[in-house]
Amino acid sequence: MKKIKIGIDGGDFNPESTIQSGIQRLVSSFLVSIPLKQESSLTFYYYYFSKQSAHSNSKTIRYVNLPRKFFSFLFVPLKCFLDRINVYMGFSGIIPPIIRLFKKTVVFIHDFGFYHFPDYYPESEKFIWQTNYSVFAANKIIVFSKTVRNQLLNQFPTIKPDKVITIYPGVNYVIQSKATNERTINNPYFLYVGVIKKIKNIEKLLSLFEVFISETKILHVKLVLIGVKEQSYWEHIIKLPLFLKIQKNLIFLEHVSDKDLVFYYKHCIALLNTSLVEGFCYPVVEALSLGKKVITNDLPLYLEFKPYFEGLRITKSDNDFLLAMKEEFRKKKTVYSVKQNSFNWSKFSSKLLTVVKNIS
Repeated sequence: MKKIKIGIDGGDFNPESTIQSGIQRLVSSFLVSIPLKQESSLTFYYYYFSKQSAHSNSKTIRYVNLPRKFFSFLFVPLKCFLDRINVYMGFSGIIPPIIRLFKKTVVFIHDFGFYHFPDYYPESEKFIWQTNYSVFAANKIIVFSKTVRNQLLNQFPTIKPDKVITIYPGVNYVIQSKATNERTINNPYFLYVGVIKKIKNIEKLLSLFEVFISETKILHVKLVLIGVKEQSYWEHIIKLPLFLKIQKNLIFLEHVSDKDLVFYYKHCIALLNTSLVEGFCYPVVEALSLGKKVITNDLPLYLEFKPYFEGLRITKSDNDFLLAMKEEFRKKKTVYSVKQNSFNWSKFSSKLLTVVKNIS
């Protein structure tokens, strides 16, 4: 049986630390869902930079902590060469130019936010250049929705369609995790889960929540926002008159474990999302998979989820969004139906490893 060595770019994510972003969720869940016994011919080298080193008890997965400076463009290519990697997997959407010269590559494209909203990203020009290069350099491109696949083929019309493969990530970890029994919020609350940054349209979310309070006169309701804060945007948010007006109704949380996250999902009135761009949106699918109501704006992505989840409400205007919030608040606790779906990490890993084997 052919032995295959696979290099993984983990960026700043220590696999033993708390998950703080969608990319970290992707990497972590892939690592733990690899069927090690069935894939004995594969060896994974996980390259990352962190002050703390991770430890693996498996001979199949090896954690390699590298210097942060020149991580992607020097140390990762060097280690790939020294470790004799056969296939490189760029989970962060980047393929270092040197690697393309001597390795097969798989790149993951998450969304095109920095193309459509360049002013919302501090280094948009750099991201665009890296993506342009990686898309053409990769042997295979993995995307996480049909929507992003269509966007990619429109953005790069010379790319052959069979080079782009759609694989849905999983959310089964929230179904399998047991929620904590400690209720830390006594008030009814709406929920947002995701990074606190401009592209997530947090100001719109706060504005809608303020109007909800103003129109319903329900003063004890809370909005819980779970996610790390982009510092410059956070400093902007806390100076807004809108923020100061509803501050007592807002609860911001960071570094939440999966068990606590499941608790917040299960006890919320509804999950809210008004983001300007989403490539998959783990929180939306996580909440829906637990039978919760999710209220979103009308991004094309969400139409893909509609066949699977009764609880998804896609709104086309602010008034429609507010109406959905009011309707859900008035309901008694409801669990919405979930159809058998493809959002499973074992399926994701199996399909991804098939791609890797085919190009190695």
